[in-house]
Amino acid sequence: MRSGGYGTFGGNSAGNAFFANNFYMSGNDFKYTNTHSSLGYAGIAARFLSGGELQFYTSPVLATTKDVTFTPTPSMVILSSGNVGIGTTTPTATLSVSGGNVFINDAVITSGTPKAAVTKEYLDSALGTLSSVPKFVGVTASAYNGTSGGNPGYGYANSLCAAAFTGSHVCTTYEMLNTINASSTMPTVDVWVHAGPPGYTALANDCDGRRNSSSSAYGTYWQMSDASYAPSGRGLLMTCNNSLQYACCK
Repeated sequence: MRSGGYGTFGGNSAGNAFFANNFYMSGNDFKYTNTHSSLGYAGIAARFLSGGELQFYTSPVLATTKDVTFTPTPSMVILSSGNVGIGTTTPTATLSVSGGNVFINDAVITSGTPKAAVTKEYLDSALGTLSSVPKFVGVTASAYNGTSGGNPGYGYANSLCAAAFTGSHVCTTYEMLNTINASSTMPTVDVWVHAGPPGYTALANDCDGRRNSSSSAYGTYWQMSDASYAPSGRGLLMTCNNSLQYACCK
């Protein structure tokens, strides 16, 4: 490295090797390389403690004084066991995270999730039931036919839910299933839901995109009135001249 620069690459007799910006190691002590009013430090240390491990250090902008000893806490460690710790220096699993949430495909594992539950199986199931995936929140006050009472289009139907429950929209069949998977509250009445394209050749595409209120078009609804399917209900088709409340999800 350039003499007098902030970078350091080296090793010492304590069994440490490091690549760092604005710190070095004297034995097992960490010391600042330079005096600076707003620099901080960052680096990677390869150390042999109870076993070989890698320690990753980062800091916010802060004042440093040359050769002054300080005690940094690693932002991340990799132990000889292969366990990785973020926010902890003693990871007890393949990946241990402390002090924050973990986002996976926009789903969040919070600090309140039981440690024993965060397994591969948990993640496989939880990604479909966590708070980031919409679930049923209620129904519109009024019932509507296939054109929402002469106001065609998906947008108007969604606006009816948004007016009833801020930030909500008409539920999709996937979101209704997600509500069941999460053991959340289901509607108590039959409700319109959106399903997208039909699964067979028929005019069965959400009352033709909520633009058809005739008896020859079909829309998807979630049936709750048949007690033999309680408490989850089931998805069926109904002709679009009928009027139902919309299921709203958020």
